[in-house]
Amino acid sequence: MSTLAELKALLERHGLRPRRRLGQNFLIDANFAAAVAREIAPDECCVVLEVGPGTGVLTAALLAAHPRARVLAVELDPGLAGVLREALGAEMAAGRLTLLEGDALEGKHGLNPAMVQELARISRDESRPRRILGANLPYNAATPLIANLALGETVDRIVATIQLELAERLVAKPNTPDYGPLSAFLALRGHARMLRKIGPEVFWPRPQVHSAVVEVRLPP
Repeated sequence: MSTLAELKALLERHGLRPRRRLGQNFLIDANFAAAVAREIAPDECCVVLEVGPGTGVLTAALLAAHPRARVLAVELDPGLAGVLREALGAEMAAGRLTLLEGDALEGKHGLNPAMVQELARISRDESRPRRILGANLPYNAATPLIANLALGETVDRIVATIQLELAERLVAKPNTPDYGPLSAFLALRGHARMLRKIGPEVFWPRPQVHSAVVEVRLPP
């Protein structure tokens, strides 16, 4: 998506508009998406799990980052799934992109089994041992998704854009104001760091908060 006007026209063509209930603030800055894709660094040895691809700006950047990049995208909104099929149908036909419709979470305390199984299948069948969550996560799903992924062995690395307030809690050190149960849990499970902070201008509609890109490295 090269302009906001094109994004709005695409959504209008599909009869869609951003849904606040689902935390839909669409990524519109292709340069920022490319920068996040470079941090994720997809290659022939990994499969990227993208939760909430929206209109596919980050998805396209991931696929453009390497000729053998492989993405499993999970989209809750059926209307946006239709947008993705229109925009990235060639990549789906070529076997570079798989789209699952549904929730990445099974309640707040578990991951969608179909998503976990498909990620494992791609990893096994295509000899892609590394599994990475690379996503622009809606705030209401970010905490349970990151916590559940850190709890198991579904992925070995997380690179995600999340609300700045949550990012500060994820990376907080003991005896600091933001330190809490989530900080302690992630410190036990792996290593979290903040890669960059970003303003609301890279999203539409503009959120009322700032965001950050975080990385969590998990043990094998």
